Parts: sequence; C-alpha cells; structure tokens
Amino acid sequence: MKISQYLVLICGALSASAYAQTWEPVVGADRLRDVFTDTVFERTLREGSVATGRYNADGTGELTIVGQTFEREWKIEGQDLVCIKISGQFECFRLEKNADQENEYRSTNLSTTEQVVFQMTPQGTAQAGAAYSSRAGSAAIPSDAELAAKLANPTVPVMTIGNNFDYVAFQGNLPGAGDQDAFRYTFQTVIPFKLKSGGSLFLRPGIPVLFNDPVPSGGGFNSVGTDIGDVGFDLAYGTTTANGLIWGGGLVGTIPTASDDRLGKDQWALGPEL
Repeated sequence: MKISQYLVLICGALSASAYAQTWEPVVGADRLRDVFTDTVFERTLREGSVATGRYNADGTGELTIVGQTFEREWKIEGQDLVCIKISGQFECFRLEKNADQENEYRSTNLSTTEQVVFQMTPQGTAQAGAAYSSRAGSAAIPSDAELAAKLANPTVPVMTIGNNFDYVAFQGNLPGAGDQDAFRYTFQTVIPFKLKSGGSLFLRPGIPVLFNDPVPSGGGFNSVGTDIGDVGFDLAYGTTTANGLIWGGGLVGTIPTASDDRLGKDQWALGPEL
C-alpha cells in the first residue's frame, strides 16, 4: 500500500448493488496503520465545499474545510478498529475491502452503524466523489457538533444568517402599560473577510422589523403597524488564539433607519467595542 494517498469517499447512501458485493474485513494493526499513515482524505460535501483530512504517522492530523481547521487524533484499537477523535471523543470504525473491485473500501461507525464507501487512488489522480455529509463526522467530514462550535464563533470566516423572533411584554407605571405586548423580528448576518494574519474582519448588521409596537399617546398607548427600526451594526477585527481565547475589537454603531420616528432614536451613533 502506497504512502501519501488520497482516499476518496464515494456516497453515504449505499446502493443495493453495493450490498450485494463481497466485503472482506481489513484486519491487522500494521495493515490498518499503513492505511492512515501519511494519508490524505478528500470529500466534497453536499453544499459543494471540499473537506480535506491529513493524517500523520504519529497519530495526529487535521481536517480543513472553508478555511477552518478541526484537530484530529487517530489510533489503532486491537486488530480491527481505527479510532478517530471527533468532537472531543474517539469514534471507532471497522474497515472492509471490496473483493469484487480493486481499491474500494467501506467503513462502519460502531456507534452510529453509519457506512461510507471510499476508493483509494494514488496521490494526484483522485477525483472528488459524490456529495456526502455525516452528522457524527468521519476522517474527512466534520461532525455537526464541530461545525456548530465553529459557527458560534463570530471571528471564523464563515458567513452566517440569523433570524430572531421575539415576543415582548411590557410593564410600567403608565395606565395600561402592563397590557401591552409586541412581536419583533431581527435579521442579522455575519459577513466575514479572511485576512492573511489568520484573523477575520467582519461586518454584522442587524435589521429589526417591529409588529404592533406600542407607543405612548394621550395618556394611553397606540399600536404602530409593521415598521423597520433603527439598524445596528458592528465592524470589527477578531481572532481565536492557539489556546482557544476569542477576542475582537472595532466599531459599533446605529443608523437611524426607523420608518416611524416614534420607534427610533432619530440619531446616528458610533463608538468602540471590545
């Protein structure tokens, strides 16, 4: 088996013909270790992104997708298991070889029973296989938990779109204040720009839409119809250090875009943020 290979995963959903083929277990610690030593796995995900996993002889590795890196560790358990550290814990897989087709293998996740077929070809001749994603993750695919952790970090160069719905109940000393309520929707997106320094410059605008917002009027309240509120935003530089510390700094501001003056401050605002 050649060192420095591409393992190209085919599809996650196996066809009926694949089940009819003969699969032989890949056993032996040395043979399994040879598969993962100085090897590159590549996979095209459903949304078109390419994930590339690199695994080293010392049991370390990394998975890279859209500029983000997920640390990997791997080890051999017994004579028939390859275990990969995904989302902080090891997931173990059994490997099988297709006896009817050269260089085709299949892996089975022991905890989820998920099966993935992949082909092994010499480096430089690999072609991306069919689109595939895995909730639990694999050698060449980040898990849902890993992706969620990256998306929760505003400094990563991944564009996100947020849709927030809020129900607001009011209290106060004015007559009828406790009977007032409103619905609010906020559209917020993160637009990142990856920098050579490793950090990101990101813009985060928030556009509020107000439904039946109450405003004081003549000793009581009037409900205003559907309107746009003042747009808030921040423009900042952020990064994540090697020990996991997230920090950023820049400018935060408000633009007086309210379609009804009673729902906004009617003024510009700009200041520093950290």
